[in-house]
Amino acid sequence: MTESSFESWVKSLSDDEKSELIKKIEEDATAVETEFYGCARSVVHAFQVNMNLGSAETFKASLGMSGGAARNCEVCGALLGGLMMVGLVYGTEKLAFPFGSYVKEKEGDEEVAKRYADVMGRAGRICDRFREVFGGLRCSDAQRATRDGRFWDLKDPEQLAEYLQPVIHDKCGFVAGTAARFAAEEILNEQ
Repeated sequence: MTESSFESWVKSLSDDEKSELIKKIEEDATAVETEFYGCARSVVHAFQVNMNLGSAETFKASLGMSGGAARNCEVCGALLGGLMMVGLVYGTEKLAFPFGSYVKEKEGDEEVAKRYADVMGRAGRICDRFREVFGGLRCSDAQRATRDGRFWDLKDPEQLAEYLQPVIHDKCGFVAGTAARFAAEEILNEQ
C-alpha cells in the first residue's frame, strides 16, 4: 500500500499539533451545532474546515443523518458524521469482497480486506467510547444522557419545537463535539 498524502501529513504532525487539532475539531463541531443545528453536518464541517476532508457532496450527504437519521432518533447523527470521516480517510474506493484472503475465489482483495478491518476497528472504538459516555448509540440515548433522562420525539412537531429551544438543543453541541473528538482521535492515531 502506498501512503496517501493525507496519511503522510498525519504522520508528520507532532503530538502537540495533533492535540491542538483534535481540540479545534471538537470546538468547531460544538459551535456549528449550537449555532446552525444538524449534528452530522456539524461534525463533517469541522473536519472539512480543519483537515480539508470531504467535499461539498460529502457535506450535503450528511444532512439526512441528523436527528438520528431524518429525526427518527436512531443512531446519533453526530456519531454517523464522525464515522463518515473515518471512512473517508481509511476506507477504499474499490468495490470488492472485504474479507479477501478468507475466501479463495476472491483472492487479490487483501488490501480491501485490510482497509475494511482498519475502518471497522476504528469505527468500533468510536462507537464503544460514545456508548460509554451517552449510554448507547442512538440520538435518544444522547438526549437522555445530556438532559436529565428526557427524550424528545423529533418527528412530532410540538416536541420538535420545544427541543429546538436553545436551552434544550444547545446540549447537542456537546454531543457533536464529543463525536468529532472521538473520530479525530481515531483518524490521528497511527495504528
